[in-house]
Amino acid sequence: MVRVQAAHCLRRARRDDSMRVRRVLIIMASASGTPVPAIARLVAAHEDTVRDVIHTFNEMGLRALDPQWAGGRTRRISDGDEAFIVATATTRPGNLGRPFTCWCLRKLADYLANHAERRVVIGRERPRQLVRDNRVSWVPTPHGPGYRQLRSRRRAARTIGGIAVSVRADPSPSPPR
Repeated sequence: MVRVQAAHCLRRARRDDSMRVRRVLIIMASASGTPVPAIARLVAAHEDTVRDVIHTFNEMGLRALDPQWAGGRTRRISDGDEAFIVATATTRPGNLGRPFTCWCLRKLADYLANHAERRVVIGRERPRQLVRDNRVSWVPTPHGPGYRQLRSRRRAARTIGGIAVSVRADPSPSPPR
């Protein structure tokens, strides 16, 4: 180990997190000729871990102190796909050739999976998260195109066998006449 590398390692050991400190100690002890079992006892690690750190340092040099680990599984969709999903969710389905007035998660996921130009295979949960994070709302507004249909569906739900049922806002009984 070169003297400059040793000085760099010592500076790092004083200011960085414990994982880097352990790696620096392993490298410094190995450079001084300490056997692997003794290094393993020194840093309270397994001998195989010590050997892995030494081999990685021999291959990568000082970059071995900062491994670029990525936790979890690789991403299935890119940032561009996310932007496409949000753009699709904010576009009216009728403008995209769909026969309905409002998106739901199932219909959005189906459209994305079968889109001819840009196919994004995705479940329902990720679009739900993207819609929530980007504050996209599919609730019809009072003056929007789907509101009359929603109102008529609600009105139809208040009928029983064709007879209108009045729904009172105040559940208290009415006074006798």
